[in-house]
Amino acid sequence: MLLLVFCSISLYLHRIQSLETALKNCQKELKEEKTKLSELKEHFKYNLRLINDRDAELQRYDALFLGNLQRAYCSAITGYLCMHVTQ
Repeated sequence: MLLLVFCSISLYLHRIQSLETALKNCQKELKEEKTKLSELKEHFKYNLRLINDRDAELQRYDALFLGNLQRAYCSAITGYLCMHVTQ
């Protein structure tokens, strides 16, 4: 009977050790995944800033291009009208 109790205790102790090892492995993996998530968030924020900066720059170029196009159009119309008025 004492041997049976000893075997049961030994099995429980082994099971506890296995669970503690599994818990430590899970905690280590969780920590690694949290680190990866944090890095991914930082990369996302950086890339989002780049995209926003690029979009703002494209809007500035669009406005400049439109202004230049309007000036060129007005200049062309003015030149055309001047040519026909003097004839």
